[in-house]
Amino acid sequence: MIHATPSTSPCLLCRMPTAPRPHSILGGPVCAHCLTQNPSQAANKRCAGAGDGLPMFSIEFEVCAWEASRPASHALILLKHGYLRTYDCTVSDEYKSPRYLDLAAFQEALPTLESLADLVDDCCGTHIHIDCPVQADVKAHSPALFSPLERYLRDHPEETGHFWGRPSYDLVRMRHYYPTLEFRLPRFRSAEQYLEVVRFCRAAGHMLNQHFHENHPLSRSASPEQVGDEILMLYQQQVSQRTLTAGGKVHV
Repeated sequence: MIHATPSTSPCLLCRMPTAPRPHSILGGPVCAHCLTQNPSQAANKRCAGAGDGLPMFSIEFEVCAWEASRPASHALILLKHGYLRTYDCTVSDEYKSPRYLDLAAFQEALPTLESLADLVDDCCGTHIHIDCPVQADVKAHSPALFSPLERYLRDHPEETGHFWGRPSYDLVRMRHYYPTLEFRLPRFRSAEQYLEVVRFCRAAGHMLNQHFHENHPLSRSASPEQVGDEILMLYQQQVSQRTLTAGGKVHV
């Protein structure tokens, strides 16, 4: 075990000895390693939460601050929530969340994320990754599974912008190095708005994982086209629940 000396202090994040000077944003001594931007494809291997029966998920929180009243460095506060700082050439900074096993763990970070909403510009994405062990099957049937929802989003731009935080963008991508569904449309506007987006993405991912799991009783019970219609119905129900609350507010 490495111990701090009289001239050093434990890093607030990793506990390794570092200079004792407190970080202006994080409030305690932080080593240079913890502040470093990792490669863009680096994955955050931390897990948070106890599990609730729905797929594990994580988010990528991008900040620009090009037109904000404060610098992007304020987002470093996310490191205290177990986020990993990574590099993205299209924005000022990117932070990858732990792998959340339930919503309760994610909600602990939501107030901090909301405090940084002014750093999320039009150029930023706050992408959501949903664990998808059947990614290959989903990718093979992607047009049938997502076209109904994509058409609906295009036909309802105002509603889309209200729910997702932006009116149009890529909806889902599947990359070979991440066994996930990556919802790329979301943009963080408020804690309440984003929590509803996460709820829908997890529910849709759960539906797809059930449908393509060979040992699940619902497996292959519907065609990909029927599952696509079910995903659209799930989304419409989620939007209806949100708009039924006062002023579009969602109770968290």
